[in-house]
Amino acid sequence: MIKHTYILGAIVLAAWPHSLAAKENIESLSPGLVATYQDDTRSISEIVALPELGLAAEESPHPGVKPIFNFSYKGFLKITQAGSYQFETQGALSIDGQPVASEIKLEAGNHAILLTHKRPPGDSRFGLSWQSEHFVKEPVPPIALWHKPLPPFPQNADGRFPSPSHRIRTALATLKCASCHDANFLETMHHKFAPNSLLTLMRHANTPKWYGSLTGPLLEENATLTQLAADLKKLPSSQRVRAAAAAEPNSAKNMVGTQKGLACIACHDLKHHKTEAESKGPNLALITERVSYDWFVRWMENPGRMKPGVPMPAFFAGQEPALRQKNIDALWDYFALGQQMELPDELHVNPNQFILKASNRPIYTRTYIRLPDGRELLRAICVGLPNGVSFCFDSETCQLAYVWTGGFLDMAPHWQNQSGMPTPVIGTPFFIQSSREGLRIGDHKPVFTGYEIVGGIPRFEFTIGEAKVSLHIDAPSPDSIRQTFSISKLDKPIIFIAPKLESPLAMKASQGTWAENRLTIADTGNVEFTLTTEKKQ
Repeated sequence: MIKHTYILGAIVLAAWPHSLAAKENIESLSPGLVATYQDDTRSISEIVALPELGLAAEESPHPGVKPIFNFSYKGFLKITQAGSYQFETQGALSIDGQPVASEIKLEAGNHAILLTHKRPPGDSRFGLSWQSEHFVKEPVPPIALWHKPLPPFPQNADGRFPSPSHRIRTALATLKCASCHDANFLETMHHKFAPNSLLTLMRHANTPKWYGSLTGPLLEENATLTQLAADLKKLPSSQRVRAAAAAEPNSAKNMVGTQKGLACIACHDLKHHKTEAESKGPNLALITERVSYDWFVRWMENPGRMKPGVPMPAFFAGQEPALRQKNIDALWDYFALGQQMELPDELHVNPNQFILKASNRPIYTRTYIRLPDGRELLRAICVGLPNGVSFCFDSETCQLAYVWTGGFLDMAPHWQNQSGMPTPVIGTPFFIQSSREGLRIGDHKPVFTGYEIVGGIPRFEFTIGEAKVSLHIDAPSPDSIRQTFSISKLDKPIIFIAPKLESPLAMKASQGTWAENRLTIADTGNVEFTLTTEKKQ
């Protein structure tokens, strides 16, 4: 995410002369625009990625500004191709000091931009869109918006007023979303995803992202997630809406094939088919439940514009606009069929394609599994290591639940039934931790907060009361599993219940005192220790 700087005091808003824009080059600028909010008592400025607001009647763009305010966005607009550009916004826009009412011709380069508006009463949305002969209508992307770097200013604004934009930033930081997603994705995800799927996608509950092997954690629904989804839905959303589907939505099945079509299945999984392509996109089945129609149209028009370097070609670039739109709509209708999709004639399903196994690097996935003792883990995160050891972390109890060797997972039942069936484990059980075993700190129930990837392996994070716990799990050898705990704000002794002494496994700790199968670490504050479990000699 972009670093935010707050500037307190009087701000003079003036149009920038064209000569100033000509002197600026991209090397001297920083991403984002300077946003200034001014109520009847103060002005506050910050750096934002996009000129967007989504507010309820009593809300403000910044915790230190009243809900009734004037605002502006100031910086530079990067034009990569000269041409005629049309802008759409609720505010007053000027470029290079000239008011912009509709269409304007712009040369390639950086142009000074100023966007001003007075917040209307009630609920409000504010944004900036553009289009040209080079691309269809879209929200102005972060890559086009820049500003002159500002000196640091004290961040001493109070937080009296509710601010959705600041709640969003706080939530994304708390959930560690930047561990897996870049800033551009996080700033624009409300442009990509269908509004009603945001909470579902973030919770990963019954998610329609079929067959993904590297996916995010299963997060319990809580106030933070619910508020985040609500705040994201307030922002400017999809502009295009698909009309009723064509009478024969399966008519596009050959368009995705390799013999008569665009060869989509060469790089994308489709329904129960998993491509062997080294560089591949998401499964196309039910993609319409994830992304907005607006985003889909813009992506199919020119994927390289939306994600520079993406290997997908702009298949329809040479077609007339009416035919291009007809073909894009046909694909949308076909993908929306889900289980009713008819597959291209040349597509054959190999049942072994659903077997996951680590090769030269770790592999991880969230899934639903059933342990050998009959327990069902609905919020499991499984990791397969290159040395043949696999393990499962239960994000509901925040414990290492199961370790096995010799394989990983058969995803067929899980993927083919949209997460409705448990995933079979492949291999030989090594360690099953019972619900009576594991880490204890007082009587508090652990609460999962997410994970970060360290060396290709998730490092799980959760809280137990006031204590913050970080757990990294690896396998030093094919016959052992090691848990490394880092715990801060510890105010009670740590208790760890190990397998019973008659178990064929032995557990060793880097510190603490054992009494039978009970480990006690009496330290407080910050504690780090390891537990290594291996077969007895």
